This record gives sequence, C-alpha cells and structure tokens, in this order.
Amino acid sequence: MSKLHQLAMQQTPFTPLGQTTPAFPGCIIGRQGTKINEIRQMSGAQIKIANAMEGSSERQITITGTPANISLAQYLINARSEVIAC
Repeated sequence: MSKLHQLAMQQTPFTPLGQTTPAFPGCIIGRQGTKINEIRQMSGAQIKIANAMEGSSERQITITGTPANISLAQYLINARSEVIAC
C-alpha cells in the first residue's frame, strides 16, 4: 500500500452530502476539469461539484464510493487545496 493510500486510510471519510469546497474551487477542478478528473481516477470515487449558490462562492461537493475511495478523495482534495496557492 502506498504512502498516499496509508495517509488516506487514517482520515475519517466524509458524508457525501453537505461538503463545500474552499474559496478557490478552480484549484481543485483545474483547467477543463483535469485536476478533479485526476482525483476521480486516483481515488476511484465519484465526485460531483455543484454550481455555486447565488450570493456565495462555495460549491457543494458530493463524494460517493467505498469508505476507502471517499477517504482518499477527501484527502486528495484537501491536500490540493492546502498545497496549491491560487
């Protein structure tokens, strides 16, 4: 098991409803969806990002899959938002 998978398994998986992105959703989505597609492929989870609600910059993220898939997707999204300064 890779170090990334080991770290992901230590995270508590989040419930697939009610999660929002950080203030910079473009960092997570990437140009033409390349980064979010990479996270989907790496984690094996289904990830849906809703459009921003009127008057808000936050966007709801819904993640579904096995607990391990959800945990890895959450870890990768959080790592991307913390490491990349947009």
